[in-house]
Amino acid sequence: MRVTYEADLRTAAGSVWLPDYACDLIVSPDWDNGEPCLSVDDVLVDVSGYREPSNYISMLGGEADPLMAQVGQAIQKQAEEDDALLARVLAEEGIYWIGGANNPDGRWRVAS
Repeated sequence: MRVTYEADLRTAAGSVWLPDYACDLIVSPDWDNGEPCLSVDDVLVDVSGYREPSNYISMLGGEADPLMAQVGQAIQKQAEEDDALLARVLAEEGIYWIGGANNPDGRWRVAS
């Protein structure tokens, strides 16, 4: 699934070093010990000029220079830890929790 991702990129200490960054992500829901998690498969950035058609390239693929790849990996890591993005993807994929909050007998269900 392709989603638009907008966020402030932060340092390990939490300071914003790249505010309001926007890109597209190729994401898929995944499972870690029975809990849903997010797998970011690619980070795409539009490199088109003003009034040109969109031209997206991968920040993790062969077209990326080393700096672009490092920024792409930082975006990938931050997006995989973003609970709001996970909730958005789960909702779009029809994955939801059955049972009340903190219910040990509850389980995740995928809508068919």
